[in-house]
Amino acid sequence: MTTDVAEAAGVGADLGVVVAFGQILRAELLRQLPMVNVHFSLLPRWRGAAPVERAILAGDARTGVAVMGVAEGLDEGPVYAEVAVDIDPAETADELRARLVAAGSSLLVDTLRSGLDAPVPQEGEVTYAAKITPADLELDWTLPATDLDRRVRVGGAWTTWYLASGAGVKAPMWPTSRSTARPAPSPAPPCAPVPVPWHSSRCSPQAERLDAEGVAAERDPGRTSSSAQRRTACGARPAQDVRPSLAVGALDRIDEGAYANLVLPPMLDRSGLDQRDRHFVTELVYGATRRRRALDHLVDAHLRR
Repeated sequence: MTTDVAEAAGVGADLGVVVAFGQILRAELLRQLPMVNVHFSLLPRWRGAAPVERAILAGDARTGVAVMGVAEGLDEGPVYAEVAVDIDPAETADELRARLVAAGSSLLVDTLRSGLDAPVPQEGEVTYAAKITPADLELDWTLPATDLDRRVRVGGAWTTWYLASGAGVKAPMWPTSRSTARPAPSPAPPCAPVPVPWHSSRCSPQAERLDAEGVAAERDPGRTSSSAQRRTACGARPAQDVRPSLAVGALDRIDEGAYANLVLPPMLDRSGLDQRDRHFVTELVYGATRRRRALDHLVDAHLRR
Protein backbone atom coordinates (compact mmCIF):
# COMPACT_ATOMS: atom_id res chain seq x y z
CA MET A 1 0.00 0.00 0.00
CA THR A 2 1.36 3.38 -1.01
CA THR A 3 0.15 6.93 -1.43
CA ASP A 4 2.97 7.82 -3.84
CA VAL A 5 1.56 7.95 -7.35
CA ALA A 6 4.98 7.43 -8.92
CA GLU A 7 5.32 4.05 -7.22
CA ALA A 8 2.24 2.74 -9.05
CA ALA A 9 4.32 2.27 -12.19
CA GLY A 10 6.46 -0.34 -10.45
CA VAL A 11 3.74 -2.76 -9.36
CA GLY A 12 3.63 -4.63 -12.68
CA ALA A 13 0.01 -3.80 -13.49
CA ASP A 14 -1.30 -3.61 -17.05
CA LEU A 15 -3.82 -0.90 -16.31
CA GLY A 16 -4.67 1.52 -13.55
CA VAL A 17 -8.11 2.79 -12.55
CA VAL A 18 -8.71 6.14 -10.85
CA VAL A 19 -11.93 7.57 -9.47
CA ALA A 20 -12.21 11.13 -8.12
CA PHE A 21 -8.44 11.18 -7.73
CA GLY A 22 -8.05 14.95 -7.69
CA GLN A 23 -4.53 15.12 -9.13
CA ILE A 24 -3.08 15.59 -12.60
CA LEU A 25 -1.17 12.46 -13.66
CA ARG A 26 1.99 13.21 -15.59
CA ALA A 27 2.64 11.92 -19.08
CA GLU A 28 5.73 9.96 -17.98
CA LEU A 29 3.70 7.91 -15.51
CA LEU A 30 0.90 7.31 -18.02
CA ARG A 31 3.40 5.99 -20.56
CA GLN A 32 4.54 3.40 -18.02
CA LEU A 33 1.08 2.59 -16.69
CA PRO A 34 -1.97 3.44 -18.85
CA MET A 35 -5.02 4.39 -16.80
CA VAL A 36 -8.73 4.84 -17.15
CA ASN A 37 -10.84 7.19 -15.08
CA VAL A 38 -14.46 6.79 -13.93
CA HIS A 39 -15.79 10.34 -14.14
CA PHE A 40 -19.22 11.41 -12.92
CA SER A 41 -20.45 13.47 -15.86
CA LEU A 42 -21.15 13.25 -19.57
CA LEU A 43 -17.92 14.71 -20.89
CA PRO A 44 -16.91 17.27 -21.91
CA ARG A 45 -19.51 18.87 -19.63
CA TRP A 46 -18.27 19.29 -16.07
CA ARG A 47 -14.63 18.40 -16.32
CA GLY A 48 -12.97 18.85 -12.96
CA ALA A 49 -13.33 18.32 -9.24
CA ALA A 50 -17.06 18.72 -8.51
CA PRO A 51 -19.16 17.44 -11.44
CA VAL A 52 -22.03 16.15 -9.26
CA GLU A 53 -22.43 19.37 -7.31
CA ARG A 54 -22.09 21.60 -10.37
CA ALA A 55 -24.72 19.63 -12.27
CA ILE A 56 -27.22 20.20 -9.45
CA LEU A 57 -26.34 23.88 -9.03
CA ALA A 58 -26.76 24.44 -12.76
CA GLY A 59 -30.17 22.76 -12.73
CA ASP A 60 -29.14 20.02 -15.17
CA ALA A 61 -31.87 17.47 -15.83
CA ARG A 62 -29.35 14.78 -16.78
CA THR A 63 -25.79 13.79 -16.02
CA GLY A 64 -23.99 10.47 -16.27
CA VAL A 65 -20.82 8.42 -15.89
CA ALA A 66 -17.95 8.12 -18.35
CA VAL A 67 -15.11 5.61 -18.48
CA MET A 68 -12.34 7.60 -20.12
CA GLY A 69 -8.68 7.28 -20.86
CA VAL A 70 -6.52 9.37 -18.56
CA ALA A 71 -4.56 12.12 -20.31
CA GLU A 72 -2.21 14.68 -18.84
CA GLY A 73 -4.81 17.46 -19.09
CA LEU A 74 -7.79 17.87 -16.79
CA ASP A 75 -10.30 15.16 -17.78
CA GLU A 76 -9.39 15.61 -21.44
CA GLY A 77 -8.96 11.93 -22.34
CA PRO A 78 -11.06 10.04 -24.90
CA VAL A 79 -14.19 8.17 -23.79
CA TYR A 80 -14.45 4.38 -23.91
CA ALA A 81 -18.04 4.14 -22.62
CA GLU A 82 -20.65 6.28 -20.92
CA VAL A 83 -24.15 6.01 -19.49
CA ALA A 84 -26.68 8.80 -18.90
CA VAL A 85 -28.45 9.24 -15.56
CA ASP A 86 -31.48 11.49 -15.00
CA ILE A 87 -31.35 13.87 -12.02
CA ASP A 88 -34.41 13.84 -9.77
CA PRO A 89 -35.60 17.42 -9.09
CA ALA A 90 -35.51 16.79 -5.32
CA GLU A 91 -32.32 14.68 -5.26
CA THR A 92 -29.40 15.66 -3.04
CA ALA A 93 -25.78 15.46 -4.16
CA ASP A 94 -25.16 12.47 -1.88
CA GLU A 95 -28.15 10.62 -3.30
CA LEU A 96 -27.14 11.34 -6.88
CA ARG A 97 -23.52 10.40 -6.21
CA ALA A 98 -24.60 7.05 -4.78
CA ARG A 99 -26.54 6.26 -7.95
CA LEU A 100 -23.61 7.35 -10.12
CA VAL A 101 -21.24 5.13 -8.14
CA ALA A 102 -23.49 2.13 -8.75
CA ALA A 103 -23.86 2.93 -12.45
CA GLY A 104 -20.15 3.64 -12.82
CA SER A 105 -19.08 0.41 -11.11
CA SER A 106 -21.19 -1.68 -13.48
CA LEU A 107 -20.04 0.34 -16.49
CA LEU A 108 -16.37 -0.07 -15.55
CA VAL A 109 -16.63 -3.84 -15.07
CA ASP A 110 -18.54 -4.29 -18.35
CA THR A 111 -16.07 -2.09 -20.24
CA LEU A 112 -13.02 -3.95 -18.95
CA ARG A 113 -14.61 -7.34 -19.65
CA SER A 114 -15.40 -6.42 -23.24
CA GLY A 115 -11.98 -4.91 -23.77
CA LEU A 116 -10.88 -1.33 -24.30
CA ASP A 117 -11.70 -0.74 -27.93
CA ALA A 118 -10.83 2.46 -29.77
CA PRO A 119 -12.07 5.36 -27.58
CA VAL A 120 -14.08 8.29 -28.91
CA PRO A 121 -12.70 11.84 -28.57
CA GLN A 122 -14.79 14.21 -26.49
CA GLU A 123 -17.05 16.49 -28.51
CA GLY A 124 -19.20 19.45 -27.59
CA GLU A 125 -18.99 22.49 -25.34
CA VAL A 126 -16.48 22.17 -22.52
CA THR A 127 -17.52 23.28 -19.03
CA TYR A 128 -15.47 23.04 -15.85
CA ALA A 129 -16.63 21.90 -12.42
CA ALA A 130 -14.55 23.97 -10.05
CA LYS A 131 -14.30 22.95 -6.42
CA ILE A 132 -17.22 24.02 -4.27
CA THR A 133 -16.46 26.95 -1.97
CA PRO A 134 -18.48 28.32 0.98
CA ALA A 135 -19.52 31.25 -1.23
CA ASP A 136 -21.19 28.79 -3.63
CA LEU A 137 -23.40 27.52 -0.81
CA GLU A 138 -24.42 30.77 0.88
CA LEU A 139 -28.19 31.24 0.81
CA ASP A 140 -28.73 34.66 -0.71
CA TRP A 141 -32.43 35.31 -0.06
CA THR A 142 -32.69 37.62 -3.05
CA LEU A 143 -32.16 34.64 -5.37
CA PRO A 144 -35.05 32.59 -6.81
CA ALA A 145 -36.32 29.72 -4.64
CA THR A 146 -35.08 27.17 -7.19
CA ASP A 147 -31.50 28.41 -6.80
CA LEU A 148 -31.73 28.24 -3.01
CA ASP A 149 -33.15 24.72 -3.20
CA ARG A 150 -30.24 23.57 -5.37
CA ARG A 151 -27.70 24.97 -2.92
CA VAL A 152 -29.35 23.15 -0.04
CA ARG A 153 -29.47 19.91 -2.02
CA VAL A 154 -25.74 20.10 -2.71
CA GLY A 155 -25.07 19.95 1.04
CA GLY A 156 -23.28 22.42 3.30
CA ALA A 157 -25.58 25.35 2.58
CA TRP A 158 -25.57 28.11 5.15
CA THR A 159 -27.13 31.43 5.99
CA THR A 160 -26.68 34.14 8.59
CA TRP A 161 -29.07 34.51 11.51
CA TYR A 162 -29.06 37.87 13.26
CA LEU A 163 -29.53 38.04 17.01
CA ALA A 164 -31.36 40.78 18.86
CA SER A 165 -27.98 42.37 19.55
CA GLY A 166 -27.38 42.66 15.80
CA ALA A 167 -24.61 40.08 15.78
CA GLY A 168 -24.69 37.62 12.90
CA VAL A 169 -24.39 33.87 13.43
CA LYS A 170 -23.52 31.48 10.60
CA ALA A 171 -26.16 28.74 10.55
CA PRO A 172 -26.11 25.53 8.47
CA MET A 173 -29.17 24.50 6.47
CA TRP A 174 -30.16 20.96 5.56
CA PRO A 175 -32.56 19.44 3.01
CA THR A 176 -35.97 18.55 4.41
CA SER A 177 -37.21 14.99 4.34
CA ARG A 178 -39.43 14.05 1.44
CA SER A 179 -42.82 12.47 1.98
CA THR A 180 -45.28 10.97 -0.43
CA ALA A 181 -47.61 13.61 -1.80
CA ARG A 182 -51.30 13.26 -1.03
CA PRO A 183 -53.47 12.11 -3.91
CA ALA A 184 -55.70 14.74 -5.45
CA PRO A 185 -59.13 14.69 -3.78
CA SER A 186 -62.10 13.61 -5.86
CA PRO A 187 -64.56 16.37 -6.82
CA ALA A 188 -66.93 17.12 -3.97
CA PRO A 189 -70.71 16.94 -4.48
CA PRO A 190 -72.54 20.30 -4.50
CA CYS A 191 -73.72 19.84 -0.91
CA ALA A 192 -70.50 18.42 0.52
CA PRO A 193 -69.03 20.14 3.62
CA VAL A 194 -66.34 22.59 2.63
CA PRO A 195 -63.21 22.40 4.84
CA VAL A 196 -61.78 25.59 6.25
CA PRO A 197 -58.53 26.60 4.47
CA TRP A 198 -55.44 25.26 6.27
CA HIS A 199 -54.10 28.75 6.95
CA SER A 200 -57.21 29.80 8.88
CA SER A 201 -58.05 28.59 12.37
CA ARG A 202 -61.61 29.97 12.29
CA CYS A 203 -64.54 30.24 9.94
CA SER A 204 -65.10 33.18 7.66
CA PRO A 205 -67.46 35.95 8.90
CA GLN A 206 -70.10 34.72 6.46
CA ALA A 207 -69.83 31.19 7.79
CA GLU A 208 -69.97 32.41 11.40
CA ARG A 209 -73.11 34.44 10.61
CA LEU A 210 -74.77 31.45 8.99
CA ASP A 211 -73.82 29.25 11.92
CA ALA A 212 -75.27 31.78 14.38
CA GLU A 213 -78.51 31.83 12.37
CA GLY A 214 -78.57 28.06 12.50
CA VAL A 215 -78.25 28.01 16.29
CA ALA A 216 -81.11 30.51 16.59
CA ALA A 217 -83.25 28.38 14.27
CA GLU A 218 -82.61 25.30 16.40
CA ARG A 219 -83.82 27.21 19.50
CA ASP A 220 -86.91 28.48 17.62
CA PRO A 221 -88.52 25.66 15.58
CA GLY A 222 -90.65 28.17 13.75
CA ARG A 223 -87.64 30.05 12.41
CA THR A 224 -85.73 29.00 9.32
CA SER A 225 -82.28 30.06 8.15
CA SER A 226 -79.89 29.45 5.31
CA SER A 227 -77.63 27.59 7.74
CA ALA A 228 -80.45 25.33 8.90
CA GLN A 229 -81.51 24.68 5.32
CA ARG A 230 -77.94 23.83 4.46
CA ARG A 231 -77.72 21.31 7.29
CA THR A 232 -81.05 19.81 6.27
CA ALA A 233 -79.90 19.39 2.68
CA CYS A 234 -76.38 18.20 3.46
CA GLY A 235 -77.06 16.36 6.69
CA ALA A 236 -74.10 17.86 8.62
CA ARG A 237 -72.28 21.07 9.38
CA PRO A 238 -69.15 21.86 7.37
CA ALA A 239 -66.16 20.20 9.04
CA GLN A 240 -63.49 22.57 10.37
CA ASP A 241 -59.82 21.70 9.85
CA VAL A 242 -58.34 21.46 13.35
CA ARG A 243 -54.75 21.01 12.21
CA PRO A 244 -53.80 24.72 12.02
CA SER A 245 -55.29 25.56 15.41
CA LEU A 246 -53.57 22.53 16.92
CA ALA A 247 -50.21 23.62 15.52
CA VAL A 248 -50.74 27.22 16.67
CA GLY A 249 -51.68 26.00 20.15
CA ALA A 250 -48.49 23.96 20.37
CA LEU A 251 -46.39 26.89 19.14
CA ASP A 252 -47.99 29.14 21.77
CA ARG A 253 -46.95 26.67 24.48
CA ILE A 254 -43.42 26.47 23.04
CA ASP A 255 -43.26 30.28 22.96
CA GLU A 256 -44.04 30.25 26.68
CA GLY A 257 -41.00 28.07 27.30
CA ALA A 258 -42.34 24.52 26.97
CA TYR A 259 -40.44 21.82 25.06
CA ALA A 260 -41.97 20.74 21.76
CA ASN A 261 -41.27 17.04 22.35
CA LEU A 262 -43.20 17.21 25.64
CA VAL A 263 -46.10 19.41 24.53
CA LEU A 264 -46.99 18.14 21.08
CA PRO A 265 -47.44 14.34 21.55
CA PRO A 266 -50.27 14.55 24.14
CA MET A 267 -52.00 17.21 22.08
CA LEU A 268 -51.88 14.91 19.05
CA ASP A 269 -53.15 11.98 21.12
CA ARG A 270 -56.20 14.00 22.17
CA SER A 271 -56.84 15.33 18.67
CA GLY A 272 -58.07 12.08 17.09
CA LEU A 273 -56.16 12.85 13.88
CA ASP A 274 -54.96 10.01 11.70
CA GLN A 275 -51.26 9.28 11.24
CA ARG A 276 -50.91 11.35 8.11
CA ASP A 277 -52.46 14.45 9.67
CA ARG A 278 -50.44 13.95 12.86
CA HIS A 279 -47.30 13.96 10.72
CA PHE A 280 -48.49 17.13 8.96
CA VAL A 281 -49.01 18.97 12.27
CA THR A 282 -45.64 17.76 13.54
CA GLU A 283 -43.93 19.12 10.41
CA LEU A 284 -45.70 22.46 10.86
CA VAL A 285 -44.63 22.80 14.49
CA TYR A 286 -41.05 21.60 14.18
CA GLY A 287 -40.53 23.39 10.86
CA ALA A 288 -41.72 26.70 12.33
CA THR A 289 -39.58 26.16 15.43
CA ARG A 290 -36.43 25.38 13.44
CA ARG A 291 -36.87 28.30 11.06
CA ARG A 292 -38.20 30.86 13.51
CA ARG A 293 -35.05 32.92 13.85
CA ALA A 294 -34.52 33.02 10.11
CA LEU A 295 -38.16 33.96 9.52
CA ASP A 296 -38.05 36.62 12.24
CA HIS A 297 -34.99 38.11 10.59
CA LEU A 298 -36.66 38.16 7.16
CA VAL A 299 -39.82 39.76 8.52
CA ASP A 300 -37.80 42.32 10.46
CA ALA A 301 -35.72 43.18 7.37
CA HIS A 302 -38.90 43.58 5.32
CA LEU A 303 -40.52 45.88 7.89
CA ARG A 304 -37.44 48.09 7.99
CA ARG A 305 -37.63 48.87 4.28
